[in-house]
Amino acid sequence: MKKLKNALVNLSLLLGSVILTLLAMEGVFRLLDVRGTHAPRIYSWDHALVPKEERLPGVQIQFKPHVEMEMRYDSNPRGAFNEHNTLVFHTNNFGFRGPDFTEAKPPGTRRVILLGDSFTFAEGVNWEDSFPNRLAALLNPPDSTPTEVLPVATSAWNTLDEIHYLEHQGLKFQPDLVLVIFVANDAEYAGGMDLWENYWRRHESPILRFSYLASSVYNVVQRRIDGRRYIDALVNYGLGFKPEWERCRDALLKGRDLAQGAGANYAVVIFPFMYDLSETHPFLAVYRMIEEHCEANSIPVWSLLPDFMGWDYSDLWVHPTDQHPNEIGHRIAAESLERFLREEQLLGPRRKSP
Repeated sequence: MKKLKNALVNLSLLLGSVILTLLAMEGVFRLLDVRGTHAPRIYSWDHALVPKEERLPGVQIQFKPHVEMEMRYDSNPRGAFNEHNTLVFHTNNFGFRGPDFTEAKPPGTRRVILLGDSFTFAEGVNWEDSFPNRLAALLNPPDSTPTEVLPVATSAWNTLDEIHYLEHQGLKFQPDLVLVIFVANDAEYAGGMDLWENYWRRHESPILRFSYLASSVYNVVQRRIDGRRYIDALVNYGLGFKPEWERCRDALLKGRDLAQGAGANYAVVIFPFMYDLSETHPFLAVYRMIEEHCEANSIPVWSLLPDFMGWDYSDLWVHPTDQHPNEIGHRIAAESLERFLREEQLLGPRRKSP
């Protein structure tokens, strides 16, 4: 009987210690605001959209010049948002992020156009930390030829939007180089190929919202168990959308012809999704398809993925609900891009057409 009593006492002490440890860990997780469930990011940009009838032909979305937009999150893990967990965006005189610029290129200046989507628009990142702004600084060392970097990019654009804009307006900016910043969902979101809301919702459990500790553990375990399977299925499904990929590849060729016809160099840069940044990156099949297409058609192509290798992808997210690259990812991209332009001499004389 005494042994049983001692065993019960020891078990009670053990359970008490476990409970106290879990409560302490819960307190630490709450103090550090580490959790596994989040409210979706909130943004309302309807006021900033150019009316459909006023948009350029073939361009599905355009932002108005000189408007303010904001995106709000439920936490601020990087300390990059304001006191309301909000990031404010401003558009310039052509409806893009970045400083105003003139349509005509200033004398004695080189111009680089970055055609892109939300990655180049730099969703979730302050403008000074964005890769277009960082690239501009890298391309303008002291006593060099002034180089303007124009981010001609809008959230939700695909390759067709980008080339339509280049055709109807972008060439008026008199670029010396046109860079298409390609992301795996740029073939008209073929098969819903994306990572945002669907991905993070799949790995969160609303039932565990009451506990920061329990929800965090569940999120990590669920992501490891189901994450790769989900992404692989998404890629395989998306690659089956043949017409969308064909139109995307055709648009890349059209962009080459437009740029070179205007006396500009042209290249494609592949910006990877921030997921499994290793040799087993699940979107490699998409990147290889684009690389082979570019190489077969004499288009210089550069993948940023090797420069992201070895990073824990979640350390490069804007927010647990937003897998866009954060300021670290933008710095890596800018440095890689500068090296590409230098090695390929794309800011030099115009390349011959194939």
